[in-house]
Formats: sequence, C-alpha cells, structure tokens
Amino acid sequence: MVTYSPQFREKDNPNDPQCIVVWDVRTGKKCRGFEAGAIQGSEFRWSHDDKYFARLGKDVISVYDSSTMGLLDKKSLKIPGIRDFCWSPTDSLISCWQPEDGDSPARVLLISIPSRKEVVSKALFNVSDCRMHWQESGDYLCVKVDRHTKTKKSTFSNFELFRLREKNVPVEVLEHKETILAFAWEPVGNRFAICHTTNPTLRPDITFYEMRPEGGVRVLKTLEKRQATHLFWAPQGNFIVLAGMRNQDGGHLEFYNVNDLETMGVDDHFACSNLAWDPTGRYVTTSVSAWSQQQMENGYNVWSFQGKLIHKVLKDRFYQFLWRPRPPSLLSKEKEEYIRKHLREYSLRIVKEEMEEKNRAIREMEEKRNHLISTFQAWEANNKKKYESTREARRQLWHGPASDEDSGWEEHQETVEE
Repeated sequence: MVTYSPQFREKDNPNDPQCIVVWDVRTGKKCRGFEAGAIQGSEFRWSHDDKYFARLGKDVISVYDSSTMGLLDKKSLKIPGIRDFCWSPTDSLISCWQPEDGDSPARVLLISIPSRKEVVSKALFNVSDCRMHWQESGDYLCVKVDRHTKTKKSTFSNFELFRLREKNVPVEVLEHKETILAFAWEPVGNRFAICHTTNPTLRPDITFYEMRPEGGVRVLKTLEKRQATHLFWAPQGNFIVLAGMRNQDGGHLEFYNVNDLETMGVDDHFACSNLAWDPTGRYVTTSVSAWSQQQMENGYNVWSFQGKLIHKVLKDRFYQFLWRPRPPSLLSKEKEEYIRKHLREYSLRIVKEEMEEKNRAIREMEEKRNHLISTFQAWEANNKKKYESTREARRQLWHGPASDEDSGWEEHQETVEE
C-alpha cells in the first residue's frame, strides 16, 4: 500500500523521506519512504504481479523491485522527454512514448523488465498527443495518436495497434478523421469499439472492429447516432453497454450483443454517473453518486446483461458501489485451455454422471418405500393374527357372534323388473 502525505514535503529528511511511503499491509511495517515527484501525476504504478513498481521522472522511468524496495539495477531507464508510461496487464512489459524533439520523430517504446530490452519501437510524425490502451488479456496495445497537419491548422487521429503475441510485434494502423470520444478493447477476444463523431454537438456513431488473425483490421458494424459517450465491455467480452453519461444524454443505456450484432435492450437511468459489471458478466450496476453534481435520486440500479431492471435502491448520500472481486482460478492456464478444447467430452461425462446420480437417488427412494411397505405389511399381518386368536373369547363375551361377525343390520333384497 502507498500513502501520500503532502505536509511532509517541506520537512522531508533526505535520509528518510516521508512524503510517499510504501507499507506492507500484512505486517503494517514501513517498507520504504520516497520524496515527492517533480512531475505531477508521477504516482507509483505496479506491474501485473506486483513484483515491480515504477514512477515517472524527468526524462526517466524509475523501476523498483518490490522484494527489496531497491532501484532495479541501481539505475533508472533514461528516455528523453518521456510523457507517459503503462504496464502490461499480464506481462512485465512497459509501454511509453516520447514526443518529437527537433528533427527526431516521436516514438512509442515497449520495454521488457527486468532485462530493459527494447521489444519494439515505432516512430511517429506530427504528433500532438498519445493515449495508450492495453487490452486486459495483454494480447494487444492500442496507441491513439492525435496528429496535426503540417500547417497545424487541423488535427486528426489514428490508432497504432500492436499485436503483442506475434513474432516481431507487427503493428496495424487505423486512421480516423473524426473526433474520438471513447475507445475500449474487448477484455477477452480480438474486438474493440470506438465512439466517434464529426460534430461534438451531434449524437456520435459507434463502430466495432475485429483484429483479423491473418492480419489487418475488419469493420464489423457501425451504429449511427447513438446517445452514448462511454463504452463498457462485459468482463468476459461478447456484450457491451453503450452509456450516455453526460447531461444532454440523460443516462441513456443500450445493451448490445456484439456476437449477434443486435441490441438486446434499451433503458434510462437519469443522471447515471457510474457503471460497473459484476465479475461474471451476468449483471450490470448503474449508480448516481453524491460525489457527482446530481444531489437527487442518489442510489443504484441492478440490471441483467440483457438490459432488464432487476433491483432499484434509492439512498441519500450514496457515494459508491463496488462488486466483490472474483477469486482467481485454481486451475493453470494450460488446464483451462485443455478443458475448453475438450468441453464436449466433459459435458457428456457430466451429463452421464448426473443421470447416474439421479437414477441412484430414485433407486434409494424406491428401496426406502419398499422397505416401509414391507415393514407395515409384516406389522399388519402380525396384528391380524393376534386379532384372529381372540375370536373365541370375543364370542363368549358377546354371548353369540362376535362384533365383527354381526353387523346389526337386516338385509332385504327387492327385485324390480322393467
């Protein structure tokens, strides 16, 4: 855990800085203190397995080993003019970019840690800004590049799409002349969505693309004039919510099936400020936080992934809604892949086991029922035998036929012919 105390900025001891402190949560002990960064937003960023953490400095990235809290190889990565960096969500890999400097072009770099090896470098020209978007599975990296013309009077965007799992990391280029409002990778898969418009005052279009295995990018479908400003993929992919989270869009929600390229449901949650999928991808929560400018109708709604409202809660001073994270699988990736490939065999085996279990339960029920019937029949036969053995004694008590031998009724038979 990392804590920040701005009041220590002027009082920091160079030998024991207190402005930023890294703590061991399990023991509560202080691991190491750091001075405040000279660059705004230079907070620590951790690798996918928490083995390393890094921070941005002036012309450098400082990478630390979390086991020793020491600077990796006792020196920082020198990258002149570096503006930003990101960790891969699945590998010890850093992506970063540096702007143009004189005649030198801007560059996007991928650096492996701890070897510091430069995996790939891409030169870019006429760059105004860059934004990096990692796919959650770590298979792809998208660098949204805002470019300007040579006269610098107009700008346009293009996407540099890196295929991390292929040899030599090939790069696909996708150019867009329109204004980009949002970009989102499918967490598991090879698709992504872009929200774009020619005029910010008009409703934008949503376009879905697919990274083709043989190379290239293919357009799947464009949805025109949608009330959407944000894109939220389900954790397992396949489904997406196109959400309008600006005042003019009024919390409009469209639940879309990307597999079938069709809308499953459309609804509204007025002034919606947050949206969260549950880890299984079966439910979606939209909420109106008191932290937003909207101070009325605070609370949350729970939806099915098809867009059906399941539950609604209004709560004063409601601030945040979080789903409990799903624990990691106990199976290895190789075992999961094996199960996926042999899923039909597993399904048939499970169906067979279920039928055997069902038949076993039926047999046990029949055996129990037969046992109860046979027990009752034995008890009944025994009592009948005892009853018959007392018949002579009962006749003597009645001074004639026993009670079960004389009904006390006179029977008359009458025949009617028609």
